[in-house]
Amino acid sequence: MTLTACGGSSSDGGTTTESGAAGQESSPGDVLTAGQLSTVLLSPADLPEGYVLSSSTDDEEEDDTDFGTSECAAALEAGIGDDDDSDVVAEVERSFDAGEEAISSLSQSVSSNEDEDALADALDELKGIIDDCDELTFSADGVPVTLSISTLDVPEHGDDTLGIRMRGQVSAFPIEFALGFNRLGHNMHSVFVGGLGEADVPALRAAMDAGFEKLEKAHLVAKDAPVASETPADSPSSSLNTGGPGAYSGTTEDGVEIALALPAPATAPLASDVAAYLQAVGGPFADVTLVQVELTNNSTEETYLGGVTVVGKDGTQVELEDLVGLLNETDDVDPDAYSATGGDLNMQLSDAQLGDLKPRAKGSQLFALRSMAPEDVVDVYVSASYTDVQLALD
Repeated sequence: MTLTACGGSSSDGGTTTESGAAGQESSPGDVLTAGQLSTVLLSPADLPEGYVLSSSTDDEEEDDTDFGTSECAAALEAGIGDDDDSDVVAEVERSFDAGEEAISSLSQSVSSNEDEDALADALDELKGIIDDCDELTFSADGVPVTLSISTLDVPEHGDDTLGIRMRGQVSAFPIEFALGFNRLGHNMHSVFVGGLGEADVPALRAAMDAGFEKLEKAHLVAKDAPVASETPADSPSSSLNTGGPGAYSGTTEDGVEIALALPAPATAPLASDVAAYLQAVGGPFADVTLVQVELTNNSTEETYLGGVTVVGKDGTQVELEDLVGLLNETDDVDPDAYSATGGDLNMQLSDAQLGDLKPRAKGSQLFALRSMAPEDVVDVYVSASYTDVQLALD
């Protein structure tokens, strides 16, 4: 669910605060990588009871919806469509079902855009479309549908906010969809909920609150993220004992202990099962290295695991990936294996994601290292307590 600029001038109906005004200089941390955005993805624990991680692939979720050829339909489709946008730097998505036999779903999308002004203008244009178009007629799998369109009260976060509600009927069945958008600088957080019957608007609002809180944390972490070197690194970037596979550790200034295992031990929760599954799928997933990160919060405040970054011998910087997103990719390569094993593993990984840690609490999470062998790693950084910590080999 990518928000794209439709072209032309901005509508006066947008919900924009002064902090999102055109021409404002943005922090370099505003543009986030896919790895940083993946820390914003929700888990079932963030949602009302009953929501489970969807096992459907993106291809399965696509339908033959045609918004029609009217001016409103074309503008709406351009505004919230899935067409490629050259300004989108990275985007991650996650979907949930309201139970195993759900007839409604919730999906979350987080994207980072190179052009902040264009992103703000796109949201203004979409607001103008909703103000001008109170009804939309289109077809869903060949069945004619008429939806009434209106704005929706949603949590106001960040620089811009927009809520949209669509209600109608397919044959004899009522349908309702609701969408919510929050922009923070170059980043857009959006949530969709809907299906047969009434849309679960309380779940939409809860997802917007929880997701935006995570986005703010990812944004804070990114401001202190290490800058990628544009030239090969002949030696490690510091005097720390670092580089290659092994056990790494470090401590934040406020006392959060960090331990990282490269690669993750087979005894780590879910590590052996995930490794065996990736090897069975093969192809581009056979060379994935699992990495385990453990946090022990000895500080007096909550702490948060923002992400993991490694730097290679040639100066390449790589963000370690969220395993839930990685396993979703395996469905395209081997749907049978995903149906038999991968989907269940994915739900377990989603439930096991490390959230906020209270003082004296500890926890761990697995990540995936691709595009770099462990022996080519020079430096390792972990974002915790909203700062980046360079780890050293034990």
